[in-house]
Amino acid sequence: MTDQEFINLILLSIDSEQTATTETELDELDNWDSLASMIVLGLLADHFDKHITAEHIRKCTTFQDVLNLRI
Repeated sequence: MTDQEFINLILLSIDSEQTATTETELDELDNWDSLASMIVLGLLADHFDKHITAEHIRKCTTFQDVLNLRI
């Protein structure tokens, strides 16, 4: 899965019609909230077998920060 495909999956999962890139600030998204953070935790676990905490997501400010959690 490419970075952009994962970003698009996140946007789809949080019901956002916005577009985003790796540089997009998460706070710019209309639907970015604590539920969106939990959804991202689930996506990381399902697609990359990465089990992280909500604290990790809270520290993310851009999509690139989220993508870096896959590693």
